[in-house]
Amino acid sequence: MKLTKAQIEELYAFTRKKYVEHYDVQTELVDHLATSIEEKMSTSNINFETALQQVYAQFGIFGFSELVEKKGMEAAIKGRKLFRKSFIEYFRLPKIILFAMILLMSYKVFEISNKDFIAYCFYASIVIFNVIFIVKSIQVKRSVTKPLLQFENIYIMSSSFGSSLLIFQIFFKLSITDLSNNYPALIPIIFSIICISYLAEIDVLDKLFNQQKRLYPEAFK
Repeated sequence: MKLTKAQIEELYAFTRKKYVEHYDVQTELVDHLATSIEEKMSTSNINFETALQQVYAQFGIFGFSELVEKKGMEAAIKGRKLFRKSFIEYFRLPKIILFAMILLMSYKVFEISNKDFIAYCFYASIVIFNVIFIVKSIQVKRSVTKPLLQFENIYIMSSSFGSSLLIFQIFFKLSITDLSNNYPALIPIIFSIICISYLAEIDVLDKLFNQQKRLYPEAFK
């Protein structure tokens, strides 16, 4: 017995009532619930409400919470994999050309710059890329009408990279100036890696946006 549109909407409402907030997780649950309910209604001659309660009981005393937690972990893992893939792409053609240009430009600029300017470039780049990512995130958020789990579990590896650089300096009592004095050849390399880390992060956001819009068009304006 095929469920009606009204019953499908009732399933969505049921998942929200059970604290499933994200539309993508709701949709997966509704598909599972609908299939099981249709089977029970066909074989056991019971009504929709009774079938729903029987199917929900199969999830145990914790209801949907374990599934939601599992989906959150899967979303985080997916974000990390997407970042690694996007980051590695900058070491392959054609994106390695951009990485080489950033690296070459960094060497040229830092070679003729004083140490204070080098430090300024490091911290300014982190701020600028963070601002760009925040702006793009806001644009994505405004285009989404229903919350999607994947957008809340983006693994921001490049931000972590920038933060790790600051922690490294504090722990070893080093500044960018110290690094440029003691390891001048490392400065352009570190700077270039920071740049492509943020670029990879922005790539991930774009890929997720296109993917989620294709999978869940109802969740977008």
